[in-house]
Amino acid sequence: MAKAMSRALGIPSGPKIGPEMEMETLCRITPLGKFIVAARERHGLTARAAAHRAGLKLEAVQAIETSGVDDIVPALVERYADFLGVGRYLAAWRSTNPHFSHSAGKPRM
Repeated sequence: MAKAMSRALGIPSGPKIGPEMEMETLCRITPLGKFIVAARERHGLTARAAAHRAGLKLEAVQAIETSGVDDIVPALVERYADFLGVGRYLAAWRSTNPHFSHSAGKPRM
């Protein structure tokens, strides 16, 4: 999965630390919206199809994918990421981007 996501994001694969570590690293260095779009495209879904299957409004999916997460309920970001199979990487993204952590699913400390 890490190799496919690297290609989709246009990022060359790094040292072979292991697929989970490489995915975590990709998530840390990639804007959340771009990472989510790559995950959706990896499943061969349009934004409309993904929204329908995840039970979300298309507008919410579009906002998440364009990193306009400030106005999105954090649970929706997590729900969409979980649907796409990348939910577990949100913690890595949050730790690297604490200034966005409230809008991406966790309240600021």
